[in-house]
Order: sequence, then structure tokens, then C-alpha cells
Amino acid sequence: MDQQRFDNLLKEFSLVLQSQDAPILKRLNDGIPPEQVKTTFEHRWFPEEVFQLYNWHDGTDLEEDAVIGELWMFKAGAFMSSSRAMQCYKRRAGEDDYWDAYKFPLFESRGGEYYLIDNKKNSTTAGMIFWHSIGAVDFDTIISKYDSLGTLFETILRCFQQGAYSYNKTTRILEFDFDLERRITRELNPGSAYWKIV
Repeated sequence: MDQQRFDNLLKEFSLVLQSQDAPILKRLNDGIPPEQVKTTFEHRWFPEEVFQLYNWHDGTDLEEDAVIGELWMFKAGAFMSSSRAMQCYKRRAGEDDYWDAYKFPLFESRGGEYYLIDNKKNSTTAGMIFWHSIGAVDFDTIISKYDSLGTLFETILRCFQQGAYSYNKTTRILEFDFDLERRITRELNPGSAYWKIV
């Protein structure tokens, strides 16, 4: 996805969050320059969208107590700050046979599951987003879920626009229409395995 298209997606998503009066708006950190992200991530290779994402916002403040669903910007997806992501990577990568040195966390459920981007530049899955869940039943710990960071945000945006995602006006937690989410996500992420088994 080209840089302008991804920037536009982030701008559109900001407007959606505002229209939903999303609780994460108060928790999103200010964005940081790409060079700072590169330094924090120790100059590993990432698709350009990763640097654009952190220039938009440096993740979410996840330190304070909050209901988990208030922290999600998509299903089980709380946006990690660059420093938190790096700390998590150093702690978790290589801990099991499924999370190798080329899988880097960007989002977490706050319940032990993570969304990891493949940052092995020449890999056939470079830039894809993988779902890592030790307690998974439908697959063995890790599986591709979104074709890229760009298609993840395209999916999130469409899910909000078409009513698959919304923040409950009373509880303030993110709610889902799974059938609609699945239909949208399958269409936008044809290369990802997860949506072929659910």
C-alpha cells in the first residue's frame, strides 16, 4: 500500500474514533518521528507503514487500569507503544517455537495474545500480520490473519463503517458482529489463513 493511501486510512480512522467517542482517544500517545521509531526498534527492517503508524500515534497508554474492551481499536487489538513493543519483543521472541526473531508485536489483547508483523525483509510473508495465541483451538499457536498493516487498517475502517465494530454507548467497550467482520476481512485479506478456517 502506498504511503499516501495509508496516511489517508489513518486520518479516516481518527474521524471514526471521534464519531464513536471511542474511549481509547484519551489514551492514544502523541506520535513520534520515524527516526525515533527506528532507533527504538534497533534499526530492524519494517514496512514503511509501521513508521507511519507510530508517527500517527506512539501506541496507547496501557499502564493504567481499564476494562480490556475499552483499550481495543479492533478485536483483541490494543495498540502497543514503541517502547512497550520492543520490551515485549525482547522478552517473548524465541520463547516458543512459533514466535521467532522475525515476528514483532504491534498489538496485544491484554490477555496473552499478540498481533505480530513479519519483519523478515525477503520472506514470502514479509509485512503480514500474524495472530499468536497459545490457547488457540482452531490453529497451532500462530496463523496469518491480515495480509499487511495497510489491509488491517482498511479492514478496521470498513468494520466500523459497516457496523461490524462499534463501541457500546453504556459500557464503552468494543463490540463485534462476527459474521459481518468475517465477511469483510475475508474479502480484504485473501492471503491470510485464519479467515479460511473460521
